[in-house]
Amino acid sequence: MEKLLLIILFIAISYYPLCGIIGIIRYIRGESLTLDEVIKHAEDIADTCEYETSKYNMSDPYESHVACQEGECSEEHRQLAEWLKELKQLREQTRWIPVSKRLPKALEFVNCTCHSLIDDREDWVIETVYVPQPSDSPYSDWGNIPMLNSGDCEVVAWMHRDIPKPYRTDHKEK
Repeated sequence: MEKLLLIILFIAISYYPLCGIIGIIRYIRGESLTLDEVIKHAEDIADTCEYETSKYNMSDPYESHVACQEGECSEEHRQLAEWLKELKQLREQTRWIPVSKRLPKALEFVNCTCHSLIDDREDWVIETVYVPQPSDSPYSDWGNIPMLNSGDCEVVAWMHRDIPKPYRTDHKEK
């Protein structure tokens, strides 16, 4: 893993000396970039490459070639930024939220981590719908699950669970 990181840092120094040096300093300090910082960095490089492209004389074959490389650099970094934004969105959708911090919206499909209150078994995950109940209801807010209704376990955390759109066929009879 360290060899791969050193290779990446070497490549970064070759193409972007200042970025590479800053990366090495952060690595030595044991710091890491946040996903938002990496997204911003990729967008900044894309903007820089795009700006650099405009400075070349397109009638000169060499400068035209370099401008094309800068243009590709810009496109690649914009694509990288988009992929990182998708990754960030997926991470946010699949992170556990303790019930002590926040509860889901009513009728939201969720995955729940359940913790046994009667023995020391491992925690487990269930899929359910969050349905807030009146305080005098014998049912759990987390669906009609016998162990929850009996008080033998409790929900300690939850995460969003998106229900996919149904498969659609486009049959057009001729």
